[in-house]
Amino acid sequence: MAKSENNYVGWEPNVTLMNGNIQKRVLLTYPYFDYFKVFGNYEKVSIDQSAPNGYLELQAGYKDIFIESTEGAVFRIYINDRLMLEEFYKFGDKPINTIKQVSVQKGVYQFRLEVESLDPSPYDYAVWAVVKLWDRNPR
Repeated sequence: MAKSENNYVGWEPNVTLMNGNIQKRVLLTYPYFDYFKVFGNYEKVSIDQSAPNGYLELQAGYKDIFIESTEGAVFRIYINDRLMLEEFYKFGDKPINTIKQVSVQKGVYQFRLEVESLDPSPYDYAVWAVVKLWDRNPR
């Protein structure tokens, strides 16, 4: 968990998203100020089985609390510094629920989760609900 004057990231239990769905545990990110990014690097993630037809799954959005209107945020997932998934979220929309086909070989990787604020609102309560790497289509 990291905190500074202008940003925040940390785990939060039992969070209601804007569509009313409750997630048991989310990574709450608070990218204060315009075009500010909050990110987490996950070093040395070991993949024990190749997934030539793998999928990245992302569920993300905003926490359902009363806040002043905000433009939205961009959620990004990088693997070894390569952008693998990018989704724009507009305030008030249903949460992002997407998958993208990726090819990942057996080995050790760095994953980076990044959220970027799109405007100067001091109330961007963006949350990561699910980020998963599958060896086949989960749907």
